[in-house]
Amino acid sequence: MSNRRVEMERLQELVRLHRLGTPARQVARVLRMGVDVERSYRRVLEAAGLLQGDVQVLPELEVLKAAVLAARPAALPVPQQTSSLEAHRAQVEAWVAKGLQPQAIFTRLQMEAGGAGRQPLGGQTPGGQRASGPGRE
Repeated sequence: MSNRRVEMERLQELVRLHRLGTPARQVARVLRMGVDVERSYRRVLEAAGLLQGDVQVLPELEVLKAAVLAARPAALPVPQQTSSLEAHRAQVEAWVAKGLQPQAIFTRLQMEAGGAGRQPLGGQTPGGQRASGPGRE
């Protein structure tokens, strides 16, 4: 299913349209959802037995919501990640306080790290010369 949840009223309309015998592509077009999204919700509702029945008697919104949540439980929270620059926070804050611009701070961090096998942005060395390497002769 898509990352974006569909409103339950639209799912209720999806059920009504399928009970009327409307083709899946037309249902997706009418409800302004992708055919893959329509298909995934249709399969969930079909498995729950909600696509069969009288067109005049539609399932309650809570029933639809329960069926969708049972098929797709809520995602687990993503653990907070720590920036690789966190170890350099104090030094960066000191440079910012001195008025250094972001590019200068970046270059100093690279120089302190010994380059870590990378050249500064733009392919230039700190002395202003072009870096040598594959394709740079």
